Amino acid sequence: MNKFLRKIVVYFLITILTLTMGFYAGIKNAEDSNYQELNLPQLKEDVKVYRDEYGVPYIIAKNIDDQVFVQGYEITRDRTFQMEYYRSLINGEFSRILGESMIETDMALRDMGLKRAALSMLDKINPVQMKIIESYTDGVNAYLKDHIDNQAMELQLLGVKAKPWGAADVVAMGSIVAFSWALGGMFEELLRLKVHRNFGNEKALELFPVNYPPAYDFLKNVDHELIDNSASDNNILEAMVPILGDINTIFQNNLMSNNWVISGNKTTTGNPIVANDPHQSLEAPGIWYRVNLFLDDDSLTLQGMTFPGIPLITFGRNKYVAWGITAGLHDSTDLFYLKQNIDGSKYLVNNTEWIDFEYIETSIPVKGKADIKHNTKLSIYGPMIDTDEGEMAMRWTLHEGYARDQSFKSLIDFNFAKNVDEFHDAIRYLLTGFNFVFADIEGNIASQVSGFLPIRKIGNGLLPQNGSNGKNDWIGLVPYDDQYFIKNPITGYLATANERVDSREQFFIGESFALSYRDDRISEIIENGTDFEIDHNYISVEDNKRIQLDVKTLVADDLLAPVIDVLQSYKFTGVNAALVEDVVDLLSNWDHRLNKDEIAPTVYTTYRYMLTKVTFEDELGDMLDYYYYSSVRTLADWIKDNRTIHWFDDNRTSKIESANDMVISAMERTVNYLVSEYGEDIDNWVYGRLHRVYLIHPLNSVTSIFNIGGDPISGGIFTILSSTERGMRDDKIDFSSRKAPYFRFVIEVEPTWSNEWGAVSSGASGNPLSKHYSDAYESWVQNKYDLWLNNIDDIENTLTLKIFYTGGNSN
Repeated sequence: MNKFLRKIVVYFLITILTLTMGFYAGIKNAEDSNYQELNLPQLKEDVKVYRDEYGVPYIIAKNIDDQVFVQGYEITRDRTFQMEYYRSLINGEFSRILGESMIETDMALRDMGLKRAALSMLDKINPVQMKIIESYTDGVNAYLKDHIDNQAMELQLLGVKAKPWGAADVVAMGSIVAFSWALGGMFEELLRLKVHRNFGNEKALELFPVNYPPAYDFLKNVDHELIDNSASDNNILEAMVPILGDINTIFQNNLMSNNWVISGNKTTTGNPIVANDPHQSLEAPGIWYRVNLFLDDDSLTLQGMTFPGIPLITFGRNKYVAWGITAGLHDSTDLFYLKQNIDGSKYLVNNTEWIDFEYIETSIPVKGKADIKHNTKLSIYGPMIDTDEGEMAMRWTLHEGYARDQSFKSLIDFNFAKNVDEFHDAIRYLLTGFNFVFADIEGNIASQVSGFLPIRKIGNGLLPQNGSNGKNDWIGLVPYDDQYFIKNPITGYLATANERVDSREQFFIGESFALSYRDDRISEIIENGTDFEIDHNYISVEDNKRIQLDVKTLVADDLLAPVIDVLQSYKFTGVNAALVEDVVDLLSNWDHRLNKDEIAPTVYTTYRYMLTKVTFEDELGDMLDYYYYSSVRTLADWIKDNRTIHWFDDNRTSKIESANDMVISAMERTVNYLVSEYGEDIDNWVYGRLHRVYLIHPLNSVTSIFNIGGDPISGGIFTILSSTERGMRDDKIDFSSRKAPYFRFVIEVEPTWSNEWGAVSSGASGNPLSKHYSDAYESWVQNKYDLWLNNIDDIENTLTLKIFYTGGNSN
């Protein structure tokens, strides 16, 4: 649907709802007027807000309190519904805005306890930090009060109003990313348990390899104790489906992002360069918000991305340091099953002591209904949650109350860091596991793994463990100074792409890392310029942009290279035999780049799925859906090194199949599938016709008119320019992509900051009627970058003043 038609439909929908539901829509214009002057008594001094061609704010203030206040006011102007949506996740209050269908989800969220954890963190926040939080929430609440009768469109359609914000809401926002990782970690424990039960330890480790030797030894010899709790009807993971998508999406929600930093010794200008492109589920509006904050005495400059509901910036640069972040995917959660007494009121600890469960009663507001009461059941290991293996305790670093757990302090400190050493110290207090790269204007570069890593007695958290016997407890945290940190490496660069960054075997950090294909590709370009027109000794900002857009997949090298000869020498039969041979020839001449205008990427992607399917469908059954990603490296190794491994034998036949049999069968299935779905004319198989990108609005289940996208996109899950297809379900491959780099930036690190470039997938505004709702998408999907204005003079000489805030003391 084109943008004009979408707006017409939206206007029609609003009109119908206004007439039938009797509420005041209150949307006179999609935008405020070109210029406004606002007098707000909360401000000490005047503040100027400029907006660029995409509606991105540049906020110029005279003091930090006013700066953060106006940041809160302006982001609420643009993202009121989004902020209310995420705050509902934190509080477990989706039922308040979406109705009683979300009660089970809210109960699960209450049990997960993001808001409980935030409330406990408030005691650790010092007065300086609290002042920043309060200034920000004062700005948020001032906007909500000033627009009480002109709420965000979605809230008006739903017939609810945004609630005022408090300090705990801001603090809890920082846990949203960790929340989705925690769900993924729990799911992986339960999935691994099923695999070990079904196939035994040895075969399970073949399917899901483990790199950390003590963890491998444990899983190889583990004696599974029977979980004696009955299966639950209220699976916490299923309860998350309405807000996070299907379980496969939850499981693989954070497998992507790239960042790297290149020393000035390897760049054309002699200055470091920082590049970052976080890959996330694409939403409309996007999960991140671009903002520029300046104090007019030049004491503070912050440019980059922030999360709506959190002050200052999360990604980007200050006056002295630039930084990029990827997901660390560290294991910070464990599941424990507890022996309970008959009525479930007590649980056994250390096989000797029975302890009463603690209960916390809360009230869940339900739209159009009376509030309902919910009891969260707590053990010393954490909240009791329902899984398909029964009731288990969820132990999570978020709930442990560590003295070092001061994530908001980390945010403040790295926003104000003056060099890489101060930035490194700032990360010390951050609970969530990220991989940082950063550089300062003195020319230093560094990388640091953040997050709280629990030390386990045994077991390494890869399977649910017995919590009643006392043998599987946590015994502290890995000291921050022992976590991975490197400064000014001799290689001249540092890169991360969700792979295992810390290759040491000093302690257990997890086993859920992304396969290393993207990191390998980044490294081979920077180190050698492999298959890339670049002088790898002297890399420019423009080169870094092109690296971010690279779509060569090293998976094809692994999967196709060993089998092309087999496929070319085999005489195919059947109705599509001639077409199969043509397709094999096509792949043999393909350069392994997933370009949207070519046919080979469609064939390759389908073949990747079919090779996994023909190899494992006889053994894994329904579990196969969760194995399409991780199987790639395993299959590549088996095909290359061991063509007789038992997994290739189809246990549904009397024949003993080999790797070659699976290779041939997968190719036949690939072509037959593409013919059945798209016809014999292979021009209909062009990748971009099938592989299109979509940004999905939270109300997509109600209406799709707020969604953005539908354009062809290059790349795939294993390329640097990552754009993940939705995958195979019920024997159908959904090529559409809802996960890609939400934003990209490349920043040259030097005192004038005159070479900063970026692109954002969605617009600044969350209002579907605004021209800034989707205008940035057009540039992003065409792989364009925009130069950031980086100083006050250029801003005032280039942009038009949008809003002039006068403070309470102004005349």
